[in-house]
This record gives sequence, structure tokens and C-alpha cells, in this order.
Amino acid sequence: MKLLSPMAVFLLCGFIGIVTHRLGLWLPFGIIGAIIVAGAQTRRFLDEVGAPNALATMADADLLRAYQRTDGVPGNRAADALLAEIERRGLDV
Repeated sequence: MKLLSPMAVFLLCGFIGIVTHRLGLWLPFGIIGAIIVAGAQTRRFLDEVGAPNALATMADADLLRAYQRTDGVPGNRAADALLAEIERRGLDV
């Protein structure tokens, strides 16, 4: 699920519905699938980064080390949350 976004799930189910001429059947599956994928990605994000309070209690060195372990790709929510905390503290990356 790392590369599959909730919108991709919805569009994929919509495409299957159009091709099979059963859009009314596949559209609800797309909506439910998108909700499930979004929930799983949010849970994985919180497992990777921890609760927002956990970032505030991390030591500066641990915070920088955790950020350096991320890939730094724009849109990576873990890296974005860590970078926001680093910037809030005024640390150099």
C-alpha cells in the first residue's frame, strides 16, 4: 500500500465499473476501499513517527537522526512531520 493512494483505489474501482458496465456496483467498493487505504496509511504514519507529542519529547540528536533515516521525498508525511519539528526548534539539518 505504500504506492497506492486512496484516490488511485477509487479511480481503479471506477474504471473497472465502467469497463464491466456495473459502475453502480463498483463505485461503493471504490469509496470503501479508499477509506480503508487512507486509514491504513494514517496508522502506518503514526507508527513510523509516533504521536505528535512524541516528537516534542524527542532529544535533538534523536530527531535529527530520525529525519536523516527518511528518504526526504516531498509528500513523505513522516519526513515532513520531523522537518516541521526540526524547524520549530531551530535546528540545522
